[in-house]
Amino acid sequence: MGEGRDREMEQDRKLKELENQVREKEQREADLELELEILRKARDYAEEHGSLNGVNRSKGKEQKKRT
Repeated sequence: MGEGRDREMEQDRKLKELENQVREKEQREADLELELEILRKARDYAEEHGSLNGVNRSKGKEQKKRT
């Protein structure tokens, strides 16, 4: 009878561990999606304001960086 209980406890522990791993993976994925969104917005802003390699890509005109 004790073996069955030990086995059940071990399975519960493994299940909780896997649930934690899934939660951590989902959180990392959400963090990466947020970071990607921020980078896209930063790129769009830079393109709009001509601060990406000194070229304003939205207008197609070269501009010198303001320093």
